[in-house]
Amino acid sequence: MLDLHAVSKPMLGVLVSTARGSVPIGEPGFCRRLIRMGRRLGIHVAAFNAGGIHPESGRINGFVHRDGAWHTCSFPLPDIIYNRCCNYREGRTARSRLRRMASGLGRPCTFLSGSLPGKWRVYVTLRHDSRLSGYLPLTVQFSKDRLRDLLSRHQSVFLKPQSGMQGKRTLCLQKQYNSGEAPFSLRGRDRSNRPFFLAYSSFDEAYDWIAAFIRGRPYIIQPFLDLHSSTGRPFDVRALVQKDGKGQWTLTGTAVREGEPGSLTSNLHGGGTAREAAGYLQDQFGTQKASSVLKKINQLSMDIPPVLESRYGRLGELGIDFGIDRSGRLWILEVNSKPGRAVFTEIGDQAGAVAAVTRPLLYARHLMHRHAPAAIRTGTHATFQVFS
Repeated sequence: MLDLHAVSKPMLGVLVSTARGSVPIGEPGFCRRLIRMGRRLGIHVAAFNAGGIHPESGRINGFVHRDGAWHTCSFPLPDIIYNRCCNYREGRTARSRLRRMASGLGRPCTFLSGSLPGKWRVYVTLRHDSRLSGYLPLTVQFSKDRLRDLLSRHQSVFLKPQSGMQGKRTLCLQKQYNSGEAPFSLRGRDRSNRPFFLAYSSFDEAYDWIAAFIRGRPYIIQPFLDLHSSTGRPFDVRALVQKDGKGQWTLTGTAVREGEPGSLTSNLHGGGTAREAAGYLQDQFGTQKASSVLKKINQLSMDIPPVLESRYGRLGELGIDFGIDRSGRLWILEVNSKPGRAVFTEIGDQAGAVAAVTRPLLYARHLMHRHAPAAIRTGTHATFQVFS
C-alpha cells in the first residue's frame, strides 16, 4: 500500500471498457491525461471498469497513474462518473451496479453525460428539425425489401450497424453493370475492422450472405455517397463539441479523417489518418467553398447538441461526423456520444488536444458544484486508498 488519506478534493470516476494487459482498462492514454490534468484543476480522477464495482461494500476498485506508473486503488462512489465504456453489455452492467451502490449509500449517481440510442433513432430525431433535415442522407432500417428497393434506385448502398463504432461491420453493396456472372459486389469491414471483397451472381445470394453476416443485429441502409477526395481517398470531417466550465456547448475543433484509396471508411481505427481541416478542404474545393463549408459545419455542430439533449437528456460531449461529396454538398453522417479525440494530436493542434481533455473536467466541476456543493466545500469525502 502506497498511501491512505482522506480525500478533500472532488472526485471524477472514469468508467472504461475492460481491456487485456497488466492494466485492464480501455483508453489508458486518455485516462492518464485526465488524471494529470485533474491534479492541476483540484479534481481526483481514477479509472475503473465494471468488474471493479462492488455495491455490497460501497467501494470501487480502479486505477490511478502516479510517478510514471499505474497503481490499483479503492474509492467510494465518485461525485461524477464519466462514462467512456464502449462495450454495450459491460456498460449496462456497470450502470446497474453503480445505481445500486448509490441507492445503498443514499447518494445520487451523477453521470457527466448521457448516452445516445442507436443511429436510427438519432436520425429520426434530427430529421424532425428543419435546420438539419436537408443535410441528412436518406436512411431506412434494414430489411430485404428495403435493401432491394434502395438498390433499384441507387447503384450502391451503404449498410452500417445501428450501434457500431470505428467503421467495423460496415458494408457496401453495388450493382456491377456488364460484369458477366457476378453483377453484385460487396465490400466491407469485419468485426476486427479488416477489409474484404466478395462478388455474387444474384441479389438473393448477396442478401443471404449479408443476413448471415448481420445475424439479426439492427442495421440501417443509406445510398452510398461519393465522399472521396480528388485522389480517391474516402474522407470525412470530425467536429468535437463539448460543454465548458459553465455548462455551455463549445466547438473544441474540427479535423479531416482520410482513409486509404479504395477503403470503405476513413476512421482512424481502420487505418485512416488525420489532416488539418481548412487546408485539406481548400485543396479539394478551393478557398471560398472550403470557407463556406467549414462555416456551415461550425453552425450545424452547435445546432445539433440542443436538439439531441431535448430528446435524450443531458449530454456532455459529441463527436459529429460530416461528409462532403464531390459537388461540395455537406452531409451529417453520424453523431457519437463517446467520441475519440486523437485527431487533434495527429494534426499537431496542441490547443485542441489540451481543450479536448480539459473541458470534460471543467464541466464535471461545474456539475459537482450544482449537485453536491456542500460535500465539495467542506471536503467530507470518504477515504481513497492506493495500492502498488
